Amino acid sequence: MTQFDQHNSLVLEKVVDEVLFDLPDTDRQTVMRTAKRVGQMVLIKTNRGDLPPALIYTMAEIVLAIEAGKQEAETEGGDQDVKSIKEGDVTVTFQDNKRQTFGEREIDRLMSDYYQTIRRYRKVKW
Repeated sequence: MTQFDQHNSLVLEKVVDEVLFDLPDTDRQTVMRTAKRVGQMVLIKTNRGDLPPALIYTMAEIVLAIEAGKQEAETEGGDQDVKSIKEGDVTVTFQDNKRQTFGEREIDRLMSDYYQTIRRYRKVKW
């Protein structure tokens, strides 16, 4: 494990700890998986190899929003959106979201919401 990997792991652990403080009933592995995906997006958006420790709370907010959204979607009956409803002979069609899961859609949306904060840590790519 390189120094960057160790650093990123420590940052991700702190993110997971922050999220589990607010969502104590959530599985640690699930939160870690989401935190890794968010961390990967932060690395891509910032052109960095290390996760900035100053973004721990921002990443925790993103992960928290995703995990809370997942729990809410599960209690509401899933993350499928209704595509169409036909009243005569009652037909309901659900939108097929195989290309993107709930978490992927949320990461994309939240990363754009937090882009102003994240871009402050962007490195110039040569």
